[in-house]
Amino acid sequence: MSESEPLLSNQQQQSQQQQQQQQSQQYQSDPYYDDDGYSIYSENTIRKKKLLKHLLSALGLLITIPIIYYLIIFLPNLAPPAADIPPLVKVDSIPIYLHPLHKPIKKDDFTQDELVDEEDNDEFDQFEDQFEDINFINEAYPSKYSDGESPFKPIPDFDTYSYLDSTTKLFSKHVKDYGINLKKNKKSKRLILIGDIHGSLKPLHKLLNKINYNLKSSNDHIIMLGDFISKGKNSIGVLDWAIANNIDCVLGNHEIEVLKRYGQFHGLPKLTFKRKINSNDTDTDDVIDDYEYEIEEISINEQYDLDDEMRLAKQLSPEHIGYLSTCSLIKKLGPVPHLTNKKYTKYLKFPSNGIAVHGGLIWNVEHLYDQIPETVVSVRNLLPPDFTIPTEDPHIKGSEPWFFHWNLKQSKDVESLLNDTTTIKPPFVFGNKVYYGHDAKHGLKLKEYTTGLDSGCVYGGQLSAEIIWAEVEDKSRIQYKRLLAQVNC
Repeated sequence: MSESEPLLSNQQQQSQQQQQQQQSQQYQSDPYYDDDGYSIYSENTIRKKKLLKHLLSALGLLITIPIIYYLIIFLPNLAPPAADIPPLVKVDSIPIYLHPLHKPIKKDDFTQDELVDEEDNDEFDQFEDQFEDINFINEAYPSKYSDGESPFKPIPDFDTYSYLDSTTKLFSKHVKDYGINLKKNKKSKRLILIGDIHGSLKPLHKLLNKINYNLKSSNDHIIMLGDFISKGKNSIGVLDWAIANNIDCVLGNHEIEVLKRYGQFHGLPKLTFKRKINSNDTDTDDVIDDYEYEIEEISINEQYDLDDEMRLAKQLSPEHIGYLSTCSLIKKLGPVPHLTNKKYTKYLKFPSNGIAVHGGLIWNVEHLYDQIPETVVSVRNLLPPDFTIPTEDPHIKGSEPWFFHWNLKQSKDVESLLNDTTTIKPPFVFGNKVYYGHDAKHGLKLKEYTTGLDSGCVYGGQLSAEIIWAEVEDKSRIQYKRLLAQVNC
């Protein structure tokens, strides 16, 4: 070994000692290293992460516990209690009749006393026998028109109209001619039919104001033609208003859907309708409890998610369910105006039977009690080739609107009846006229035996109403009249 090797070794040792001293000084001055020269950065990070994790866990518990309490304990206590849905009424009649009215009397007009004297003459007494009754029809039918009216006119102040004296012969003849049941029904000035409201409470109040409807002291009878809830902003408000003011109604497809969801949410049985056992019974106006009924179920083929109608169903109180349960599927209205010309401005001298539904009726089903509930609330078109199968989709090729075939059938039936006057006897009410909603695409649709009143309010269109009343004309007869009213939504 050379002499220089021990020297180099000593120098290397001295150099290593100097480096260790420098590192030791560095470690002592650097907080991220411990006394042994190990980094403490990772340990601090781990410690901080653990602390942050504990803080987040504590915060999560603070947030989660109140939410669980709200959902499991607090919220169920706020939800309205469940109410059973009784069997719904399939066909019902309105509890009123339209008592004939006099316009405000002017100086040159006749008075009620003059009307009574007029009715005492022999000419009027002749109407009491059947021969003159048939001549009344024959005289009315060829000319068809008695006076002119615009579909839209300023609404008169019906508070100034007076009732015809019920002791007059004109009133007695009117009751006989049109089969009015005075014992069952109370008198009313106006019948008001309102198209699809869809929770649009403000437009509804706007419409009522336009037609001079007095909420506190009204002699009017209002019927909502279904779909008065759902889609709009204030379905609960519309329900509360209807309950507070004893408003009449028919069921629409959206009422049915909400009731289905209500039943699912509360674990209730299927929806059912009361249906007469003897379907061959003519659809008379006898008291509903005088018949025996069988139960007709509405199918529920799906489980409903948390959609808008389910959210609405969860808000319904027993009072709301009680009100919806009073809405029938089909409502018989009694005599209503009969108009024939395309402009919908001319009256026949005799009225038609009025029927209120939401969707429509199938023309070849003879009795109202045999109409299928799902069809009545949803039909828009009929499928070829026979046009007896309903569909809600109006875009199916070859399908035609249900009201086209309804009008065709009614026109043929009435024409045949009037050509055989030997069979005519009171009541002199011909044809069945249907008032309906559900079809916003067609909008306001005026036909001889159908009137569509869904003008798309919830879509920014209009809210429409038909006003019907009976009025004394020419001192010797009574005419059923009507006016349309609309407001922008």
